[in-house]
Amino acid sequence: MDQCEESEACTAYSRYILDIGNSEDWLALQVSLLPCLLGYWVIARRLQSLQASLQSPNRYAPWINNYVGEDYTAAVAKGRTLIEKHAAKQSPSRVDELVAIFIRATKLETGFWNMAAGA
Repeated sequence: MDQCEESEACTAYSRYILDIGNSEDWLALQVSLLPCLLGYWVIARRLQSLQASLQSPNRYAPWINNYVGEDYTAAVAKGRTLIEKHAAKQSPSRVDELVAIFIRATKLETGFWNMAAGA
């Protein structure tokens, strides 16, 4: 990994999370990480459903199985519950701020996936 150059998409997303972590509170940081937490789980579930139609073994099966496994699924459920619990206690203007963070982080996460897919 030390010999590979970090992609612009990875840099943008990781620096955004670091910026939120350094300039905002705990809840904002968790919201900035939420697209990653949810995204890997959703994508892995979709890929798992497609595996049955493959004619040959999927070399990504171990990755997929990791993100649909019981432990990661439990982490997703716990993360969602925690965010929802804390978000419910926020003012409407604060919720708007958190939504903006989530949208920006989602766009950056999408850019990361597009980069990885060669798009």
